[in-house]
Amino acid sequence: MIYYLFPFDKVPKDSRIVLYGAGNVGKQFFAQIAETNFCKIVLWVDKNADLKTTEKPEAITSLSINDYDIVVIAIESELAAHDIKSLLMSYRVPENKILHKIHKPNLLYVPNMLNKSDLGTGILENVYIEKIELNEKQRTNYNDINFTDIELYDKDVLEGVEKLLFGQIEGTVYSKSEMPYEHRAFLNGIIRKAKPKIIVEIGLSAGGSSCVILNAIRDIDNAKLYSFDYNTIWYRDMGKNNGRKTGFLVNQIVPDLVYKWEFYGGGVPCKHFEAIPKEGVDICFIDTAHFNPGEHLNILEILPFMKKNAIVIYHDTAYHALADVNGITNLVSINTLNGKRILAERGWLGTQMSLPNIEAIILDENINDMLFPLFSNLSLPWHYKITKDDFVEMFKHFSKYYSKDLVQIYVYYCYFYMNGGLLNKEFAGKIANKESLCV
Repeated sequence: MIYYLFPFDKVPKDSRIVLYGAGNVGKQFFAQIAETNFCKIVLWVDKNADLKTTEKPEAITSLSINDYDIVVIAIESELAAHDIKSLLMSYRVPENKILHKIHKPNLLYVPNMLNKSDLGTGILENVYIEKIELNEKQRTNYNDINFTDIELYDKDVLEGVEKLLFGQIEGTVYSKSEMPYEHRAFLNGIIRKAKPKIIVEIGLSAGGSSCVILNAIRDIDNAKLYSFDYNTIWYRDMGKNNGRKTGFLVNQIVPDLVYKWEFYGGGVPCKHFEAIPKEGVDICFIDTAHFNPGEHLNILEILPFMKKNAIVIYHDTAYHALADVNGITNLVSINTLNGKRILAERGWLGTQMSLPNIEAIILDENINDMLFPLFSNLSLPWHYKITKDDFVEMFKHFSKYYSKDLVQIYVYYCYFYMNGGLLNKEFAGKIANKESLCV
């Protein structure tokens, strides 16, 4: 999932800007500015201008340098941006008024990045908390299963859906599956050997991984997939008329298996967890933000519902070494869990030398020993903010299932990072301390 964040940290609030680029990046920047009213767009230009909402680049010559404060280049490519900068300077745009900075956090929670306001005090004062006593979860037999060379197991079953997953999504340049074949085989193999009844998927995009999972359980009696995503519309179609729904590929590729699938979208996953059967979850597949707090929150949301010795699978565990140095969340999260690891035999490059970009773990039965380290992960620097509503929703959820001292860690670091973190250390620390003590 690729989202682009407007450079709020580089553009002064209320600036008058010229926005260069009306492609994917430019449209997202435009939408974020419109939602936040952070600055004013005096001109929007693009080489393929429609001459309605956008103008040709040379239109900037009609402006005086006093008519705008900064030109923001909304193009991902550094090479293209360099050429555009040269073009702008040929139009006599001062070099110190040209900005090209692309944040690409790849977030599930993209709406949260637009929340520039601080998290205020007293939000939790009237929040009703219902403490939940969890049913004793049954134990799986997964520790007794040999998962060696798991990506080779029942490959013939995977072949049944591979041809349908091949190629690009209609009308786009994007592949139907955001995972390479080796990762689909790893996911398929674990499911085929484990024979789970209840699978939870957090983060599904167009639904490529959902198709793999559903295909893997097609002949497993009473097996069912519960998928959760923050968005109801596929993230690449957001802002478009008639945007396709999150998970739309399921109905296209495996329509005969829809009866084994339930999808819940709109808000944080735990908002919909009442749909999860009481007997608990056998396997959870997580593929969401890759940036803090991301999966650190996801695992805490789902953990109370996992069976004893259940399996958790993380995708993009080597994201920090393949795409973005800040994308360490999945690796840190799985390394915080205790249990028996299931490792792919081949890394991203087809060798055993590189770390695999998908990993799984059979959880130890005693999850209590993991809770403090898992909540402590929330203290790691955040790369985006969550909304106030999501903060409250997860507070209620965590308060149901976790002790007060653990929930206080959640509240403290939400307030700390949503009020500026180290950039606003004294104030952020003060308000975080005050609000967490009130829990």
